[in-house]
Amino acid sequence: PPQIHVSVPAAQLSLPCPSEWKQHPLLLTATPNSGMTIRGIRRLCDPSFFDSPVNSEHTNNGSLMQLPINNGKEEPRQSWVIDFETELFAGTALFRIRDCHTEALSTGNSSVASKHDYFGEKNRKYQVCIRGRFKQKVVMATCVSGLLLDRPLVISRKVNSNAPPRWILRAAVRIANILSPRMDAELECDHPRVLSPLCSTAQTIRKHVQKEDPVYLDEPQDEPHPDSAASLVADLKNRGSDENNANYAQYRKRTFNTIYDDYVQSNSTESPHFDESEYTFEFLQHLVDYNDLTLDLGRAMGKIKLGAGLHGQPVRITAISNATDE
Repeated sequence: PPQIHVSVPAAQLSLPCPSEWKQHPLLLTATPNSGMTIRGIRRLCDPSFFDSPVNSEHTNNGSLMQLPINNGKEEPRQSWVIDFETELFAGTALFRIRDCHTEALSTGNSSVASKHDYFGEKNRKYQVCIRGRFKQKVVMATCVSGLLLDRPLVISRKVNSNAPPRWILRAAVRIANILSPRMDAELECDHPRVLSPLCSTAQTIRKHVQKEDPVYLDEPQDEPHPDSAASLVADLKNRGSDENNANYAQYRKRTFNTIYDDYVQSNSTESPHFDESEYTFEFLQHLVDYNDLTLDLGRAMGKIKLGAGLHGQPVRITAISNATDE
């Protein structure tokens, strides 16, 4: 299938000393000079910046702000969320990483064991839920999400004996391309990347309709039925009639992939857009453990350490629109 390749300028990032990281060994920040502004950090139960901007106590003033990551054991509505805004989108994000340290975020008695565990027996290590609105119409097929690096990976054992073997990286890319043919994955280049079309990457996408009472971001997110006005399928053309033979998310992804392929081949201006409605996107992954930077490739290949290959550079988690295909 055709692909859209993207090029994103390198970020000028100067990180604080690891001893100052509130959730060491993890640190989450907005990428400097990326056009993102942090409007507020709050508990989910508190009013958002967009509802009461004058009450925000955490608006970014240009300094590097450490952003909160939840571990899934928070009480209902007590998860930390981030209100943010870019040139194209404004909304709220909730990050969860299995087993991350949250003691520095707690204001109550952190010694009390929680009865809640989002991850529990789930086969996943990471969840991000984002809810908000696009500030202008954006062609769905131009939106991609994934990971970016600013510098080449260290893959030479002569440089670092702990670097991941070259053959492992190549095998991982081949497997990824088989599982997701529209993926733009390149690890042996100046700016390594793993990017996929956003609408076929997200585990859940919901378009909120009027008079609907949306679930909270910390609650389970369900893909709407394809016939529902809340489903992205309603905005996509060329839909089939086999929704009863597949789960709703897989049906939405297959429907979008047809639109994506047509757009890449023709660059049609008639391709479906995200409109001014409110949307919720949920992203999940089970391969990378960010606590120790390992890639779990299953029993056949085991866990691969990624830290030496990154050589101290941060991983940029991104969702971007590449409307100009540059």
